[in-house]
Amino acid sequence: MVKFKPVNFTRGYLAWIGALICVVLVTPAARAAVTHEIVVSFATPPLQPGYGQLVPAADGYYWGTTMSGGAYDAGTIYKVKSDGSDWTLVVSFSRNGGSNRGAKPSGGLTLGNDGNFYGTTQNGGAGDKGTIFCITPAGVLTTLVDFTGNGPSNRGAYPSAALVKAADGNFFGTTQVGGTAGGGTVFKVTPAGVLTTLVDFTFNGPVNRGATPFAPMILGSDGNFYGTTAEGGASGGGTIFLMSPDGA
Repeated sequence: MVKFKPVNFTRGYLAWIGALICVVLVTPAARAAVTHEIVVSFATPPLQPGYGQLVPAADGYYWGTTMSGGAYDAGTIYKVKSDGSDWTLVVSFSRNGGSNRGAKPSGGLTLGNDGNFYGTTQNGGAGDKGTIFCITPAGVLTTLVDFTGNGPSNRGAYPSAALVKAADGNFFGTTQVGGTAGGGTVFKVTPAGVLTTLVDFTFNGPVNRGATPFAPMILGSDGNFYGTTAEGGASGGGTIFLMSPDGA
């Protein structure tokens, strides 16, 4: 039996753990059973797919985002059939122009209870610090929030992760930086765009340790949210956190 000693999250260990998981799980038999088919190749102008997963919609399409490309090279929202037979560009983001404010939607989309899609852009918006948006299945996009860094409202900047829908239909998400300590935030936003900052990360302060939450949170079966930060904490190598729906 192989025994492992407990480790702190420092920068060297995470890559080692990832490599070990690949070695253990991806056996030769498993590799032989895997097949894949390319159904869409992104082409000129260069479209860089976002980090978020595709979201199935009631119309039989899968919806996704690209971080670049489009009419203004600020990223796009697209939909595609599962076999790749119908790829449609729905929206080209314009960074801070017109109705399609925002740029670089890296986190993908989340389907709301109302049938609309909700998401974030890392950049763009009134202060070029990112946005939260809503888009209808017909392709009508509305910017709900312009992040301000550490302004009197809409604190936080540069959200990179997808939104998480709670049981009440509201959404929870994170920003990489901004907030009172510059370490990023956790927020709640309603489908109407009312944003409440719940947590300001403090790097290694007495409360809210951690900084730079990059990956999306998940909603646990206990009703709490779980997530990670890439930096901060006692050793500076990041943290794992639990947050209740009211921000504790």
